[in-house]
Amino acid sequence: MEEPGGERRHVAILIADIAESTEIGERLGPERSKFLFDEVVRLMSEQVERFGGTVAQLTGDGLFAVFGAPQAHEDDSERAVRAARGIQAALSRYGGEVEGAYGIRLAGRVGVNTGPVMLVGGDLPDQARYNALGDTVNVAARLQSLAGEGGIAVGPATARQVERRFALEALGEVELKGKSASVRAFRVVSELEVESATALTPFVARARELGTLQGVLEELLEGRGGIVSVLGEAGIGKSRLIAEARGVRTDVCFLVGSAVSYAQSIPYWPLRELLRDWLRVGVSESEARVRLELKAGLAAALGGEAEEVYPFLATLLGLSLEPDLADRLRQLSRDSVQQQTIEGVERLLRSLARERPLCLVMEDLHWADESTLELLEELLPLIEEEAIGFVLLYRSEREHRSWELGEHARRRYPHRYHELELVAFDLEASRLLAGCAAGAELPAAVAEQLAERAGGNPFFLEEALRDLVERGALLRENGRYELAAVSDGLALGLGIPELVQETLQARFDRLGAETREVLGVAAVVGRTFGLQLLERVAPSASLV
Repeated sequence: MEEPGGERRHVAILIADIAESTEIGERLGPERSKFLFDEVVRLMSEQVERFGGTVAQLTGDGLFAVFGAPQAHEDDSERAVRAARGIQAALSRYGGEVEGAYGIRLAGRVGVNTGPVMLVGGDLPDQARYNALGDTVNVAARLQSLAGEGGIAVGPATARQVERRFALEALGEVELKGKSASVRAFRVVSELEVESATALTPFVARARELGTLQGVLEELLEGRGGIVSVLGEAGIGKSRLIAEARGVRTDVCFLVGSAVSYAQSIPYWPLRELLRDWLRVGVSESEARVRLELKAGLAAALGGEAEEVYPFLATLLGLSLEPDLADRLRQLSRDSVQQQTIEGVERLLRSLARERPLCLVMEDLHWADESTLELLEELLPLIEEEAIGFVLLYRSEREHRSWELGEHARRRYPHRYHELELVAFDLEASRLLAGCAAGAELPAAVAEQLAERAGGNPFFLEEALRDLVERGALLRENGRYELAAVSDGLALGLGIPELVQETLQARFDRLGAETREVLGVAAVVGRTFGLQLLERVAPSASLV
């Protein structure tokens, strides 16, 4: 791996260790304690790597990890928190063995903080890939010490990134040695259910697209299936459009399955999520509860066919099977298991659609694995026989396999296919969204600047507005916002909000080296410039 020399990056830092490790070492002695802590570090590293992080340094009884280098993702803060939860779960399991063997309680502490750091190559080749410098690291270390046994503490920027996915508890202000300003800290309590994870934002300027989607839902009520592809860049409002349609059309059963960037190697992940949505079981439910709900749900939907279908859908959900069922599946070929899984899903969907029109919403399919996309392609013919609709959400980039699924649907079912490409808002729509999102009247100059800087992206605009309010640049008084009083009258100081930085960094990292070089130069030149100027200061611009 190439070492990033002196690179400034926006990352999530995870620091984990074992509470009371010195006392544990004294009780066990050097040989046993080394074996124990080696296993602890292995378990921690496994979780970091599982969610795409990089183990930067090992610390004897713990580690220091970076999420966002060398490759950034749009959800690095979420990945770090999920890794932290995975670490605590792994330590809890291993801790039971340790307590049984030695009578010692093993408990981890994890701190996560998001922000800018300076990354330099580590000076210990076997133990350090990076050294990370900056306040972001110092705060992460302080949070780790405050986390408590079995706890996870996160900083304010991380909290902003994950608050729609995890329940957080405020821990108050954290004082940092050598710094006058305190930092807000939060404890991660639990993962939220999908329904609670998405806050609705104002719905503006998408009337035509909503009308098309509602038309497809009307046809579902008349027994005719259909397919809608909703395309657009990150933050453009794909999920918001679906939420608006769901709010209006309560006589259709919506089931949602979402692909996620850190689960692309797990077969059928979005379909697992869709089945969980059908069963109304959250991510924190025990396997025993999920198994019970699946058996009950299949019995209600399929009657006598439930037992035949159960082992295949249980496997799709990632559940362990009873020994006799597991033996039965092992005797089947891989192709046979795949085919019977498809048939089982088909049977279930047909049954559900005959009770109530069914709309299957598949979100973020640009992150879906090949098996999911293949299964969806096998399911699409259902639209010609049942009141079943497919709404496929994915990015506009053609290199994603999800684009091929949309093209297949267009060619195979032209009479039932609709494509909605969500484009950036114009200035008028952006100003309208800014006013609606604020919940109070905005100064015209503020709305104008927000609209221009967001580039027509609703998510970017709302985060920029939220950032201004939280920084105190905008003050709400008597039902309207006013600029904070500063001597030069320029209170905005519009930067890039935390939630937007991860998205932009991930997009930047996916570009080629020459393009990244050109963008780096362009960022110094300014927001607007001529191509001739750029070619003079960056000769490789001609390659773009």
